[in-house]
Amino acid sequence: MRARTMSSNHASSGEKLSRPGILFYIFLTDEKALEKLRVNAIPLSVQKPEKGYPLIFRDLLPSLRLIGIDAFPHNNLLYFMFGNNQKSIINDLRITLDRFYTNSKDALTYTWRTPSLEELISYDNPSHFVITRSLLYSYFKRTWRNKSRIILLRRSMVREGLRVYLTCEDVASSSEYNYRICTGLRILFEVTPKHRGYLWFDIITQAFEENEIDRETKPLSHREMKTLSKRLSINLYDKYLQETRMNPRDRAEKINDLLKNYLNVDNVISINDYIYNPLGERFEEITLKFKKLHDIS
Repeated sequence: MRARTMSSNHASSGEKLSRPGILFYIFLTDEKALEKLRVNAIPLSVQKPEKGYPLIFRDLLPSLRLIGIDAFPHNNLLYFMFGNNQKSIINDLRITLDRFYTNSKDALTYTWRTPSLEELISYDNPSHFVITRSLLYSYFKRTWRNKSRIILLRRSMVREGLRVYLTCEDVASSSEYNYRICTGLRILFEVTPKHRGYLWFDIITQAFEENEIDRETKPLSHREMKTLSKRLSINLYDKYLQETRMNPRDRAEKINDLLKNYLNVDNVISINDYIYNPLGERFEEITLKFKKLHDIS
């Protein structure tokens, strides 16, 4: 079994990368850029999955992102890359892991040790592909957190991509609830047979119900939008349909607008992280550059 790749009928360097009849954005690395990706890892063994994994995804990973670390757990290891090369970040990592381990009680086992170096082969190893994809999504959530609202799907649906909502329009509100329609980007990472990584962007639109008291946000189904539109005499569903009905040209222009004006992305997306080499006791920079494949036309 190999990591999943996307294919259709636009050829580039002998690889099929786009879908017929759809205009969208692809950003592509050089060949063999993801042949081997070096990352750090430390043992983190989950003893009670039903308790341990929810705690990791709800508490640990967001805490690590706040101190500049992109991480993902897999097969009793926590894989990660650092957002800077200051040695203090290793101590911050240890403090965060120690605190998390103490608060999680008996859900997992963990003993601090100097992070090891691990190699990820994203195309040939499905597990390595999942780890690489998750680390990149974490990077975007960390670096874009002040520009956008990140929505991560359920773990079983993560291969559908990372959802980044950039613009929101209030449709109606009451003393307790606020209804809004948000538009943004769905970002999907894949790997080609030539060990090139690529990022695929498309428009995503969703209506939400926000509880003003509990600050909880709930995505609304089509049925719920129709029911609310009738009950509250608002045009929630009509506005949602208006936002989603775009021809290919309009979708392409909207993607370009969101990338440039909200995420400051033009022709290149650079991933800049660091790994710690315990043998040399030094940080090494990891850089992945995704270049726009072509102008949309």
